Amino acid sequence: MQRPFLFFLTAVITGIIFGSYLPFPVSDLMICLSALLFLLLLGLFLRKPLLIIMSVMAILFLQGSLNIILLSHPFSPPVALPHTEDHKTILLEGMICESPQYSPENTQFVLQATRIFESESYTYKPFPVRVRLTTKWRSLLKYGDFIRCETHLRKPRNFNNPGGFDYEKRLRFEDISYLGFVNDKSRLIVLRERLGNCLITKIEEFRNRIRELINRNAPFPEQTVLQAMILGNSKEIPPSVLEKFNMTGTSHILAVSGFNVGLVALWTILIMRWIFKRSEYVMLRFNVIKLSLVSAFPPVILYTFIAGAGMSVLRATIMAMIFMIAIILDRRQDMLNTLAAAAVLILMISPDALFDISFQLSFAAVAAILLINPLLGGIPKHQDIPLESTRRAIWINKIKRNSLLFLVTTVSATLGTLPILAFYFNRISLIVLPANIVLVPILGLMALPLSMMVIAVSPLSNVLAGILIQCSAWLVKLSLYLVNFFAGLPGAAFYVCTPFLWQIAAFYILLFSSIWLI
Repeated sequence: MQRPFLFFLTAVITGIIFGSYLPFPVSDLMICLSALLFLLLLGLFLRKPLLIIMSVMAILFLQGSLNIILLSHPFSPPVALPHTEDHKTILLEGMICESPQYSPENTQFVLQATRIFESESYTYKPFPVRVRLTTKWRSLLKYGDFIRCETHLRKPRNFNNPGGFDYEKRLRFEDISYLGFVNDKSRLIVLRERLGNCLITKIEEFRNRIRELINRNAPFPEQTVLQAMILGNSKEIPPSVLEKFNMTGTSHILAVSGFNVGLVALWTILIMRWIFKRSEYVMLRFNVIKLSLVSAFPPVILYTFIAGAGMSVLRATIMAMIFMIAIILDRRQDMLNTLAAAAVLILMISPDALFDISFQLSFAAVAAILLINPLLGGIPKHQDIPLESTRRAIWINKIKRNSLLFLVTTVSATLGTLPILAFYFNRISLIVLPANIVLVPILGLMALPLSMMVIAVSPLSNVLAGILIQCSAWLVKLSLYLVNFFAGLPGAAFYVCTPFLWQIAAFYILLFSSIWLI
């Protein structure tokens, strides 16, 4: 079967949607899965490809349903909170289990609570739940701190606005049972430090060191943009600046996503290939390209943790590594099937990703690029130019080809994500193409590589890291000026009504039918 993972992906997505809206009993799904596993083994024994494919699709369908049901309706009910009816302040203890999110006004973090103080009996009661707490000030809390705080906890709830964001569902997917707020520094105390995982603690210390270097060497608000690009913390960016990036359709540059991970992989591959080519022994006995791809795995994984290891970064890492594995296995001719394989793996690990806008935008953009960019097949490559051509002609042709490739890639990603952006944000930018053409080279191809070099250089020299940050900050300052210019143009963006699902489907059918006809 050609492109089997497209069928597998369809089965997984259908199963997740089915399980979200029609949650069947888990026991029934387990019985059906057992029967399908028997059919799969029978198909393998009889060597019946059709039976194998159909069994795998059915298993993926049921497994997707089972995963989302277990995520949405866990077996163990949440621990009851005492005195919820009295709205009393409670004394809570626990360890900060994720990297805190800092912003100018507050700090938000997830606490793995351990116990709660009972005021009536003057005793501690076990309280093993995950709580999201917010402080009114910018605190110096960090991963692994064991704290005691006075707070009032409440269950998450939606505002029930038509078409609004399902906040309860999002927090349920993150296994967060309660929300709390600490409005006074005197109501929070750190009892112990460095109680978390040793490796994660070291990485968090390195992240804090990078954050301090950025704050020392870059002015405001450039430092906030650099922190978003390197460390994945975009909450410190002023809302007015973030709004202008959203208006121009360039906010994707600020998010740690596949672009950042791909850049780390690309530079590692280029550097390692240059090193390997210096050795005649390696050149004669190994495939240098594949060896360079394998050597890119550790830096990509390390950067994933430095960038915070959030779900969007993890998804980007999985995508990048599956694409590199496909090239190593000589499967580069059908990257659409590889993209589908990455999506299947991500959805099996994290079925809630299907409802995440970052997942939808990432895969829509990459799928559109893979489908539209082959239109460049008729453009002559530099090796197709006659041998008598000068080196200057070869370079001119290469520049033309790469410029056109960048232009078509930008148009492809814009068309692929347009309906999704309209559905979630009810706004369409008319200047997204010229803004991306100008800003992506400055921020993405110049400032971002310099920022990535800070990670490699900072353990060796703070002075050199500071120089790189200052150069990056200058490029960010130029980008902010250009963003202000584009956002200030008349009619830069306009609001639209929320499209229906059939309208979104019709858009994609029309888009890809046009590509197929071309």
